[in-house]
Amino acid sequence: LLRDDEEGRDEDNGQIAHDSTQQLRARSNSSVDILPSAVDYGCEVFTFGKADHCALGVPQFATSGRREKRGDITFCGGTTGGRVADSNDSTSYKPKRVEAFSLGDMRRSWTSATTQGSIDDAEVDSPAVAVAAATFHTLVLNRNGRLFTFGLGKGGRLGTGDESHRPLPTRIMGPLTKRVVASIAAAENHSLCSTADGAVFAWGSNRFGQLGMPSSQGQHSSKLSPRRVEDLKHSFVVAVAAGDRHSIALTKLGEVYAWGDNRSAQLGRSLLSTRLFTSNDRDSLSSPGVTGSASHKPQRVEGLWSATPRRRAISIAAAEFSTIVLTLPPTLSDAESSLASLPVNVIFGWGHGNHIPLRVNFPAVDSSSSSEFSDLQQTNSSSYTRSTCINPIGIACAKYHYVACTADGRVYTWGLHSESLGIERDEQTLHEKDWFPSSKGSNQLQSSSIASPRLVVAMLPENGGGRAVSVSASESHTAVLTADGHLFTWGSCYGDNVLGHKGVRWQPKPRKVKRVHQAVGVALAKEHTVLLIGTSLPAVPCFQAC
Repeated sequence: LLRDDEEGRDEDNGQIAHDSTQQLRARSNSSVDILPSAVDYGCEVFTFGKADHCALGVPQFATSGRREKRGDITFCGGTTGGRVADSNDSTSYKPKRVEAFSLGDMRRSWTSATTQGSIDDAEVDSPAVAVAAATFHTLVLNRNGRLFTFGLGKGGRLGTGDESHRPLPTRIMGPLTKRVVASIAAAENHSLCSTADGAVFAWGSNRFGQLGMPSSQGQHSSKLSPRRVEDLKHSFVVAVAAGDRHSIALTKLGEVYAWGDNRSAQLGRSLLSTRLFTSNDRDSLSSPGVTGSASHKPQRVEGLWSATPRRRAISIAAAEFSTIVLTLPPTLSDAESSLASLPVNVIFGWGHGNHIPLRVNFPAVDSSSSSEFSDLQQTNSSSYTRSTCINPIGIACAKYHYVACTADGRVYTWGLHSESLGIERDEQTLHEKDWFPSSKGSNQLQSSSIASPRLVVAMLPENGGGRAVSVSASESHTAVLTADGHLFTWGSCYGDNVLGHKGVRWQPKPRKVKRVHQAVGVALAKEHTVLLIGTSLPAVPCFQAC
């Protein structure tokens, strides 16, 4: 699995059971089927990055000792010889196992039967199936629907009922004690989850109404324990996503609901409509720090649901200033059949000042694949077949960039800062019209932006990459999981080792993280990464002799 003592030989013995890993990964990415279908597998949790925020859940970074205080936030760094540990002392580029989720000797024998008996309500009683990460904390969901958290507790972001820090995993109780959690999301100052019965719970900061509830002047703007979002009680929610100051929910019907801060139009509605809505809501107006550009009431994104044809979402992602969703192919009549109506998923996004969901247009065929592109250049665009169209299956968004992986295992990026995109400047010659220099000057590579998705050529198998099956993005870096269980990262960070590469804080091209094999899930935060590692396979079926 993850071998700390074999740094240079991770490629020799890194092969895994390919089919089993793909099945596990597919199930771990499904917010609807995740709990019943992961019963035959076991996943452990590994983390790496900076430990200042107690978000790694690893004992050696949670030891007692002097705590460093910067401003009004206490950091959980360890100590070295009586001095506060520096950034390198409290940073691990090697993935470390979170022992609370270690399966030990269970491996193949992990079944529902092993979870029966005298398991305490606060203990980990089954393998991990989903992870979420934010700047100051981490969430882990296990197969039995129990939700665990660790990190900095200020503002109630951990949901443990107080503001104490939790350097090691602690179960979130309260209203979730008897409920089965199905999906999770974490932002810098608040967290969300949905349950198996379609309810949504939120906790942490409510300054911008991102918890889906009003906050009067006489009350604290944070909730220390999960509270149900009552305005969604008539909708069956199957997935949630959290931006820094807004929240998103996906229903079983494919509807998208949004609430919280709307200063960048990240809720999918105009600033004027948000002001008119909140002006009629006394609770919203009485919320401290909330202006007319924020709303605590979840509202459906009508730009998708009321469109013609109707757009039904299947995946959602949110960042500080924007939201993107993955929708099913539109259903059109035969008379309207065209390239635009081919049976491929479609990505829509809004924010950064635009409230109208705009379609993300992929190239009909990527010109970076020179041989394929040169052949198709000889044909008319109307003769493109379904096989030449790009079908996105996974999405992620960060502060200024976006990532998508497709059904054929390719990775596409677009947005600001080329190091986050994994696209080198010398590739610009093929897409000159899509690049825009920053106001600081066109000679600054790191300030380049790209307007539409472009293939990350370095992630192609022939270039040392792999077949992508999952993507994640944080403020200025990107992570991709491949079908063979490997992790690739690139981008820039504020300190060394955060990307999983020793002594590296700037990595413009995708690079494989050593010692990671059989990874089936990843969650990226600003300064740390959380991994789901498959450690057990389904029981070997017994075949009777003929």
